[in-house]
Amino acid sequence: MDRNLTNRMDPLGENFIPLRHRELIHRLVEKFSHSDVIDENRLLSLYNSLVKVFQIEHLYQLQHIEDLYSPLDPDEEQQDVEELDVAAQETDLLFAQLSQVLKAAHYDRLDQEELNHAVTLGWNWGVRLNLDFTIFERLEVYARGYRLVKRNRRRLLNLFRLEEVEFPEFHRLVVAFKIRPRARMNPQMQANAVYLKSFKNIPENELEVLLPGSTIKLSLIDRGKILLPSLSGAALAAYKVTRGAMIVTIFTLSAFYNWLLFGLIVSFYLCRALFSYLRTKDKYQFGLTRNLYLKNLDNNIGVVYRLFREAEEQEVCETILVYCLLLDAEDGLNADELHDRATEVLFELTGQTLSFDVKDATRKLLRYGLAVECADHSWKVVPLDSATEKLMQLFPTL
Repeated sequence: MDRNLTNRMDPLGENFIPLRHRELIHRLVEKFSHSDVIDENRLLSLYNSLVKVFQIEHLYQLQHIEDLYSPLDPDEEQQDVEELDVAAQETDLLFAQLSQVLKAAHYDRLDQEELNHAVTLGWNWGVRLNLDFTIFERLEVYARGYRLVKRNRRRLLNLFRLEEVEFPEFHRLVVAFKIRPRARMNPQMQANAVYLKSFKNIPENELEVLLPGSTIKLSLIDRGKILLPSLSGAALAAYKVTRGAMIVTIFTLSAFYNWLLFGLIVSFYLCRALFSYLRTKDKYQFGLTRNLYLKNLDNNIGVVYRLFREAEEQEVCETILVYCLLLDAEDGLNADELHDRATEVLFELTGQTLSFDVKDATRKLLRYGLAVECADHSWKVVPLDSATEKLMQLFPTL
C-alpha cells in the first residue's frame, strides 16, 4: 500500500456518517423501540427540534459567508470581480469560514506534501500533466472518504490485456483557489476571484486534472506514434524527389520545379505531424473534460450551499445518536465507552466500521443543556420529557 495512503486511512474508519439524518432517526427508533426509557413520539419531537436548531444556526453562518464571498464570486452578476480591490484579510476570513464548515462536514485538508505526491503519480489512463503551483495565490484542497477502489485498464506491458488494479480514491473532494494577478492563465479566469469546485469519486492520481494550469504531457509512445510515420514518410519522399532533382540538374540544369516539389512534400509531412500532435492532445483533453463533467458536483456559491447541507446532516446525526446512546445507558457513559458504543451501533446500522468524534457531539449536547458531565467524567442526558423544553427556552422561535 502506498505510504501516503497508509498515513491517511484511519484504521478506525471515517468520521463521516453515511446516512441522512431522517434515515438515521428512523433506524434508531427501530433499534430502541423496546427500550423503556425511549419514547418514540418524544424522540421524534426532539429530533425535529434539533433539525430546526441547526438550520437556524447555519442560516446565520451561511449569510455571513455569502456576504464574504459575494465580491469574490466569479459568477456574481452585480459587479465585475476584476475591478474590485478586495483586501487580503477578507479573503483569509472567507477561507477560515469555509474551513469551519468543511470541518463540520468531516472534510480533511490535504497538505502540500500530499498534493505533490498526488501530482507525481500522474493520470492513471496513460497521459501525464504538468502542473505549476506558482500560479496560485491561495490553494486549498479538502477530501473526505479516502478508500481503495478497483478499476480495469489495459497496458502495453501487459500486452493490452484487461487487468484489475486498485487505486486510492477520494469519495468527495473540494478545491478552493485564487489565481495570482500576473499568472499566465486562461483569460476567462479572473485573478481577484475565489473559485470553489466540488467533485466526487476522484482517484488520488487524478487530482492534478482538477486544478487549473495543468498542461498535457504526451508519453513517449504517443510521440512515437506521431513522429515516426511522419518522419519516415518525409524521408522516403525527400529521397526520391532529391534523387530525381539531382539527375535532372545534371543533365538539364533546370530542376526548379523538382526542388519546389521537394519543399512542398517536406512541408506537408511537417504539417501532418503537427496536426497529428494537436489532434492527439485534443483527444486526451476531451477525455479529461468528459471525466470532469461526470464527476463535478457543484461550482462556486453552489459548493457553499452543498457544504452547509452536508454539515447540517452530520451535526444532526452525531447529536441525536449520542443522545440516544446516553439515554439508553441509565448510569451514563464516559468518552471511551461512548466512542465504542457509537462505533458498534453505526456498524449495525450501516455495515461499515466508522470512527466517531465524541468530543464534538458531547460539546453540542452540553451547549444546548441536553447533557451534563459528571464528576467521574461520565456523561448523562436530561430525560426526553424535558429535552425539547430546554431547546424551546434557548430558541423561542421553535
